[in-house]
Formats: sequence, C-alpha cells, structure tokens
Amino acid sequence: MKAIYNFLLISLILTFCSINADGAVDEQEVKDKLSLLMGQNNSGTDYWFTIPPVYMDESAGFDNSLKILIASPVETEVTVEVKGKGYLQTQKTIPDNVIEFSINPNIAQVILHSGMRDGAVPAKVYKEAGIHVTSEAPIVVYVIARYKYTSDGFLAIPSSALGTHYINMVYQEPNISNNGLFAPFTGVTAAYDNTEINFTMGGGPEGIDASPMENGQLVHTGESTSQTLNQGDVWLLSINGPRQDLSGSIFKSDKPISVVSGINCANFPLGNAWCDYTVEMELPVYSWGKQYYVTPMNGRIYNGIIRIFASEDNTNVYRDNELIGNIAKGGGATIGVGYIETRVWPKVDENGNPIVPHIATIHSDKPIAVMYYNTGGQEDNGNTQNTDPFMMTFTPVEQFGNQIYFASPNSATGTNLFPENYVNIIFESTSNEIPDDLLFADLSKPTPTWVKVKDYFGPSFENFVVPFNGRLFANKTLKLANEGVFGLKSTTTAIGAYSYGFGPYDSYGYPTAATFDDLVANDGKAPEVTFSGAKDADIITGSVDDSHSGSSGLSQFYMLESMSTNYSFEITSVDKGITTNSKQEPTFIPGQTKKLNWTLEKIDKNKEGYAVLYLSDRSGNDELLFFGNTLTATSVTPEQTLSEYMTVTESNIQILPQTMADGFTELSMFSLDGSKVISANIQNQNSVAITSLKSGTYIITLKSESRLLTRKINIVK
Repeated sequence: MKAIYNFLLISLILTFCSINADGAVDEQEVKDKLSLLMGQNNSGTDYWFTIPPVYMDESAGFDNSLKILIASPVETEVTVEVKGKGYLQTQKTIPDNVIEFSINPNIAQVILHSGMRDGAVPAKVYKEAGIHVTSEAPIVVYVIARYKYTSDGFLAIPSSALGTHYINMVYQEPNISNNGLFAPFTGVTAAYDNTEINFTMGGGPEGIDASPMENGQLVHTGESTSQTLNQGDVWLLSINGPRQDLSGSIFKSDKPISVVSGINCANFPLGNAWCDYTVEMELPVYSWGKQYYVTPMNGRIYNGIIRIFASEDNTNVYRDNELIGNIAKGGGATIGVGYIETRVWPKVDENGNPIVPHIATIHSDKPIAVMYYNTGGQEDNGNTQNTDPFMMTFTPVEQFGNQIYFASPNSATGTNLFPENYVNIIFESTSNEIPDDLLFADLSKPTPTWVKVKDYFGPSFENFVVPFNGRLFANKTLKLANEGVFGLKSTTTAIGAYSYGFGPYDSYGYPTAATFDDLVANDGKAPEVTFSGAKDADIITGSVDDSHSGSSGLSQFYMLESMSTNYSFEITSVDKGITTNSKQEPTFIPGQTKKLNWTLEKIDKNKEGYAVLYLSDRSGNDELLFFGNTLTATSVTPEQTLSEYMTVTESNIQILPQTMADGFTELSMFSLDGSKVISANIQNQNSVAITSLKSGTYIITLKSESRLLTRKINIVK
C-alpha cells in the first residue's frame, strides 16, 4: 500500500506529561515566555543613551521628570545608572507589566536648557553622563520626557543593535525667542572605551547652519571634526543661531554608538504656534530599507510632514510610484541636497480644502530613512487638548517581524498619564481582509487571552497602493488602554507598528517595536554553535562561529541568569573586537566579532544545575540554548489516551471540541532533538496539517495556562 498510495503510516504512542518537576528548567516554558521578545531585537540586556535638553520654561516649578519605562515577560533585576552624577537605582520587573524609573532632569540630562534665555551651546563632552540600563534577562525600554506642559519619548535601542554610521534627523530652530534658542540637539553616547567619532555637519533650508565647538571653532555644512569618547561619555552638539538646522549630519565611529536627537521646543512647520519638545533615537544606517508605509495620526485635520534621508548619493524617492525627488548627497548637506521635506500628501486641494490625512508608501532605489513630524495644534483649529508636535521615525518593511511585545507609556504606579493611546499597525492583507491569525493580547491581565484583531478592534482597514515583493499591506489604528503590556503576533504576516498618544498640551510618538537586522549584510545563516561533552557536564566548553561569507557578525551572547542556576558562564576569548562591560568582564563588540569561545562551569559539583543561553547575530538569527538538568518535550512517560483531544490522520491532526473546553490554546510539534517543527494557535483552527513532516518520531504538545499534555507519534512515509 505504501508503494501504491504513498500513505503515511502513523504509529501512535499515547503519553502524558505534567511540567512541574523540581530542580529543572522547562525549556518550552522559557521559549514561550521569551518568544515575543525573540521576534524583535529592540530588546536586550544593555542600553546606553542620553536625553537631549527638554524645554523647561513653562513647566518650571512643577514635578517634572524623565521616565525610563521597562517591560519584560519575566522577572529580572534592572539597574539604571548615570555614573558621572552618582545615580544608581535597581528594581525588579513585574512580568508583563511596566516598571518606572523616574529621574530628576538634572541627572537624566547632561545640561538644562532654557529656550527663552540660553543661547548657543558649544559641543562638549560630558564625562560618564550617559544613562546606562542593564538587566539579567531581556527587556524593552521606553524613555518618556514628562514635563507639566511638554513631552515626547522614544523607543531605546540596545547596545547589541547600535551602529557605527548615522545620519541625524531633527528640525529647524523656530526663532520665537529674542534672548534664547529653542535649539535642535544631538547627543552621542559611547558604549565602549576609546571610541573615535567623525562628525560632518548637515544643514537646513536657509544655508546658514553651523555647529559651535568648545574651542570656538564653527563647523559649517559639509565640514567635519572628530572627537574621542570613553564608555558612558556624551558628546552633545547643537547649532549656532536662530533658524539653523542640525539635520542631515553624519556621525561615523570605529565602535558602536547611540545617537539621540531632539528639539528643545519645535514648531512643525515653522510659524505654526505652540511649540513642544520632540525627541527620537536615531536608527543606524545599516538598518535602513527602501520601502516605508507611512500612516496618519488619529484625529488630525491635515497631513503631517516627513523628511526623507538617503545613505547614498543620487537616490530617487517615490510616493505611491510617483517620483517626488532626488537626494543628491548621502548626508553632510542642506535640505534639497542631503534630504527632502514634504507633507505626506499636500495640505489642501486646489480649492483650499484640507486633504484628509491618509496612508502613503515612500520608496526608493537606495536605502533611505523617513522621519514623521506631527504638526502643532494650531493646524487643528487651535486645538491643543489632543495634539502637540512630536517626531517619530518610521521603520522599513524589510524590518517588520511576526510578533511584537510592547507597553503603553504609562506605568501602573505612575502619575500624569496620557489619556489617549494609539497604535497604527501594518500587516499583510493579500486576501483583502485582516488575517485570522493576526492576534492581540493584553498581557498584563491576570489571564491574558489572544484574540483576533478583526474581532476585537473591528474588520475595517486601509490598503496601501504599493505592494512589497508582490504582497499587499494595509493599515489599521488600534485604541489602547491607558496602562498595560500588549502583544501582537501572526504566523502568516509581517507586522509593523507605531505608538503615539496625546494629553492636555502633550503628545508622544515612536516605533512600537522594531527589528534592527543588518540589511547591508543580508545574512540568512545562523551562527554555528559547538560544544564538548554532555549537556549536563560539570564543565562545558564551546565555540560560536559566524565567520561565513556575508556574515553580519554576532550581536548578543549571554546566560539568562534569572533562568539559570548553579552554572557560571564566561566568554573566554574572541577573534577580535574584545572589550569589557560595566562589570569589567570580557565581552565582545556587536557586529565586529564573528568567532568566540565560551565555558559553562557548574558551581557546586554535587548539585544539579541548568543554564539558558541566548545567541543572536546582527541579522536577527537567534536561538535559545539549554544545558544541564532541563525538561524537554521528549521527557514523557506513557500514561493515558488523549483521544478526547485529538485525532491523528494521514495528513493532519484534528482538534476535538474537548480541547477548547479544557482551555488548551496551543499545539506544537517537536523533533526528538528539541527543535520545534510546528506551532499553531488552536483557538482559531480545528486542524493542523502534518503532510510536510519527514519520516521520524515527533512529540505533540497541547498547552493551556496550567497543563501541558504530550503524545509521541512515529511518521513513516
């Protein structure tokens, strides 16, 4: 029959397993908890950044603060330090909730700046003034400037994703003070000692731009200077006079740096009343793409402003397939030469009527970056209650992922919350509907449930005109609760998302989450891991090799201490790019190191131990590695039939109604080496295809909030 019908012969050994044994780590539980974070590499365990000076004049006398908001799916210890100012605070995360570090502006910023009184600020290095966030397990970090009458924020990029080439994106000084400057600033923070940085000045529309240096030098558009920073040092640069612009400046370094840009109080566009502080963390050039889906912000009357920057000379830029301009120079030049400014769509039609804000595709023949500038409330008939200027960087379609873990900018224990919070999500809509498996969950609820986006938020959406690689994408706006940690995931569509919100005289906007894959390297091969001896040996030595052709280099490699016990982990040597971390331990420089050796050693040889290691490269290839005494899906013993939950046929697994009744939500299949070969949310389907599997023995798991049922099947083709 096999020769005639090529049927699958399936031998079923029915088994049961409860995952609650003592003294071991449950591999699948760890994978499940961290799966959303592993889909986005804006998560990490080490962050360096600064916060450009916030406009403080009209908020003087109030309880103003800079907030570091942190979320993680697991409990982990987080430390925030500003070494040069003697600040050090530690908290533990609450799984799937937001914790808040509220820092005095004198500590969080390298300087205070009054737009009404303070003039030009010469570029200066502020020793050990950078903000350093570290944790034992992966976290996502948001930074919110929350003054009484001004605010904005940004999504922090971990050290593992920092770059060595940036082109900054700020805006013109608005010239609304007789005695001071509402200046644009860019702050560069070194993540490593002896970092050499070269700066080339950009410029704005009037050709009058210059950046003053501490030695009295003026660096004009197209001119360069350099600076050396050690770890934690901040180099803050600005402009020399009214209506000048710092945009389009080039920052190149020999080691990864973080770059954060902001405007002390911005008007978008100039002349539009009611300025506001705006800030964004710059994206490294290696992560720029060629296609961006730009979405409007909810409730606006007019289309917002965008600036488009290119990393290479002679870059053609299009909007919905129509050429809108050529960028002649990849940075270090003025507007019109080094970048383009335009409304997403024209502000008004030929009769002077507002053109309703709507989506657009911005695309190009070479890598570009797109910054969105939310215009001030004067454009909305003087309404300042639900909008204010903010700037928000868009991410290219090439950097979309299949899952997003994110938080609102309000912590559960915080005050002065933003009452309006939105997320614009972008997803594939090839079937002209929101995919069934595009799911949303409020993870901060006691018993979170994944629900279909189209059921929870409604079926409406808007399609973009320009497909990406033949796939049609669409936009939908979600209104979120004021507080919480949320998830979006899909097995069939890539997802992009942008967070923004409003309060009285306040606003914020930033990418909800992002991947920072090296699009230049385009590395699709994962690092190769080898080790000696058994996985539970007292001493395990291993190596990581990512030196294949086209490698993007290693990004992160560490032990998750909160999920490991009785093992110590050490990187013993690297091929190049070695440095030390804040604990003076040897580590490597992301993107530069491609080979390393490591050791796991049991601390007490008479006790059991286990270790969970996380490894990734700069192109998003990542995995969890398990050692020691671990529970895996193959650790099962025969117990009882599971026929009330499933029926296995030649081609699929049929899910029976009792499965839903008993609260099971996920079916997975593993090969005997622990690799997951199938994962399905069975809340949304009643069968799972297995025709693609090769001959062999597999483990099927059914998972609920409190149980894990397991059966083994043999497939013979």
